[in-house]
Amino acid sequence: MATSILSGCLNLEWLKLKNSILPKAFRIHVLSLHLKTLILDDCYCLQKIELYSASLITFEYTGQSKRLSFLHVPLLEKVHIKFLVGYKNHTRYMFNALAKDLHQLLILSVVLTKNELPVPRRITTFSYLKQLELFVLASPDFNLLSLTSLINAAPLLQKFNLSLHDWRSGDTGSVEQYSEHAHLQLKEVEVHGFCGTSNQMALAIYLLNNAVSLERMTLTTQRRFYRGAGKWTSTSFYWIDWEKKKEHAYDLLLKQRVNSRTNLVFL
Repeated sequence: MATSILSGCLNLEWLKLKNSILPKAFRIHVLSLHLKTLILDDCYCLQKIELYSASLITFEYTGQSKRLSFLHVPLLEKVHIKFLVGYKNHTRYMFNALAKDLHQLLILSVVLTKNELPVPRRITTFSYLKQLELFVLASPDFNLLSLTSLINAAPLLQKFNLSLHDWRSGDTGSVEQYSEHAHLQLKEVEVHGFCGTSNQMALAIYLLNNAVSLERMTLTTQRRFYRGAGKWTSTSFYWIDWEKKKEHAYDLLLKQRVNSRTNLVFL
């Protein structure tokens, strides 16, 4: 269906389908198509997606599809994925097959819920990934250090953004430790929804200890949301307990910098 429609719109460069009723199998297989951006947002009935598009650069997907197939997308460099329903093959695909299918990927944005967590310790390497955006919806007992498996799988990563949502202020006590791994290219880290729990502090310390080229780490209580199509929004969040221990946390993290020139910013 999609192929037959798009074959008559070869100069189309941007396409977004939202809350649309689509066939179970959505296929784009048009060699001469100029489509550069494809956004599929919570479309109904969709179970399988196959993409064969030589010009595609950006792909965003939110939905319940059980299978994503990137048959021929040599220019695809930016991907956003949010699965609304959890399946075991989603976890296997996100942490293993995705890197194999899209070895040229530069920017990856992923929403992680309890359905995709915990993150496995071994993940297929994203050889060229430079920017990683993670949106984590989990309880405080989820070990944030497990996210370092994703960072370790991207040796050329330069920018890491982490957004924590529905994060309660309660502390979690002991945190499972992960082996250290030098991050030679990582230059910028942002954590949104930060309120100084032991879990969050452990992740910040790990990054400060191991990102030898880190130029800036920003920790903010603001909640950050992705609206799609490259648009963002944020909301202010004030936690009085965090304000009380903010200065102490800053001093503690400042001492953990392996790179003394790292600029540590609290917002």
